Amino acid sequence: MNQMKNIFRKIGFSCLVFFLLCSQTFAYLQPEEDYNYFDSTPLYSFTDKIEYYTLSKNSEILVIQVISKQTSLKKLYVANANGTGLTDVFSDGDWAYKQYGVFLEMKSLTPVISGNGEVLVQGVIPTQQVDKRSDYFFIYYTKIKKGFIVSLKVLYPGCTSARFPKDPSGSHYSVDFNGRKIFAIVEMGTQNDQCNIYDSAIVSMNIDGSNQTVVYGPADYSPIHCRFTWKSYPKSPRNAIVSFSGEKLFFFGSIYENDNANDKDGEIFVINADGSNIRQLTFSKKLDPKPEQAGPFVINYYGSRLYYQILNNSRYNLMSIGIDGSLPESYFSFNHPIVFSISTDGKRIFFSHPEKKDSLVYFDVVTQRFITLLDFTKPAELTNYGLLEKLNHEDWIWTNTSDFAGNMFLCCIDQEWIIRGTINSSYLRPRVMNVVFQTGYSVVTVNHQPISLPTTPYIKNNRIMIPASTFCQAFGYPYKWHTKEQVLEIRQFGNIIQIHPLKKSLVINNKIIKPTLSAESKNNQIFIPGYWARDYFGLALHWDSKLQTLTITR
Repeated sequence: MNQMKNIFRKIGFSCLVFFLLCSQTFAYLQPEEDYNYFDSTPLYSFTDKIEYYTLSKNSEILVIQVISKQTSLKKLYVANANGTGLTDVFSDGDWAYKQYGVFLEMKSLTPVISGNGEVLVQGVIPTQQVDKRSDYFFIYYTKIKKGFIVSLKVLYPGCTSARFPKDPSGSHYSVDFNGRKIFAIVEMGTQNDQCNIYDSAIVSMNIDGSNQTVVYGPADYSPIHCRFTWKSYPKSPRNAIVSFSGEKLFFFGSIYENDNANDKDGEIFVINADGSNIRQLTFSKKLDPKPEQAGPFVINYYGSRLYYQILNNSRYNLMSIGIDGSLPESYFSFNHPIVFSISTDGKRIFFSHPEKKDSLVYFDVVTQRFITLLDFTKPAELTNYGLLEKLNHEDWIWTNTSDFAGNMFLCCIDQEWIIRGTINSSYLRPRVMNVVFQTGYSVVTVNHQPISLPTTPYIKNNRIMIPASTFCQAFGYPYKWHTKEQVLEIRQFGNIIQIHPLKKSLVINNKIIKPTLSAESKNNQIFIPGYWARDYFGLALHWDSKLQTLTITR
């Protein structure tokens, strides 16, 4: 009997140990407790305000639009997404006149780029010394570094002018992946003493501006009665976006019988690029708010799903729907609409979380979990996000800012910096980390797990010296040794920390610091004073003088 009791005791103890270990391992895998490590790299900075930026679908070319704080003139740049090759390709006013003989401005129009990054398209409008009956496209080839302008020429019979929509929000044009065709929302109409009316249509054209044709628009226009005629709904298409294949067009369209503002809010439709087979994707009740009220929509690479928001019971739900007519999926909701960006495959949705002090997160569509990248619910002194502390929801913009799988994304900081964030899912870590170094022992304990050290910590000037490589690996900080410069570079979120053992100094975000005790090289390892973890990385320390152990906690 006693033998049986001992056996059950051992089994019970083993189960308890297994339960505790599992609790420690999986406690941080709950939806609101997921933290995913990522590294951030500043790519470009401007003294002027960044208005807009977007990334080619192949994640190679970046487009940036800025506005001068002094003159309000705008400039358009293209650059490599790796932080090189920044080139000024278009400027408002005199620059445009010298290049093309026309005073042109970008106004609130936003640039788009082909998926392969070869062709940049920017809408511009004439301001003076030119016939203003038509707006223009600025077309720029990134490989040959050559640009030209194209006039909007397509008109309904009786119309006298073609222009981009006056509404500053939304997407007025898009280009297919290969950069061969442009699809644009164009307003056509007449403005004179007798008649002042415009209505919109979807227009397609070759990238050189040739073969401008109406894909979808009114059936007729009467300058005598000053009226457009539509044979069927939807009317007045807006925000046309072409799928990456170039085969489908998505847009908002109005379903209304009168001029009531609520009736004019649009549902989402899909149509073939040749104008055939139009289908309605979203269906709201007569008096319900329409998807257009919650902001623009985004499509995935395949053109198979579309992501949008709707107002439902005083909350804004983020949804997606398949173009095959499948039922929409609902992901999450907030008290107000959010600005979001999706990975190209549509499996990660990036945004600033309004209920977590605008913490930067992404929602994993597959696992239905929120992953926190920047946790702004913590005090700033505990996070040390550096430049990223200035990120807020206003810096997010509704555009393509992520690579295909969402392992890399771009964000704008303080309207002056373009930052690249690189996510490494293999670095999924517990929220709490305890790392224990002991003087004279070649073992470090990481969350109670002993790991061998290449060399042992030691005491210098009454301070414990710890191997920098082990410290960085334990807390997930990327590091690199530059042999030529004899510098160890460590990245901690938005901070760049460069350690110079020979100069007995370190540089944090370009600020030189002379510490009381410097790093040093020993046994082919760089050792740093343990107190640096508190003073320069914002971590908590506990020194046990009896055991000669330093516990570093996050």
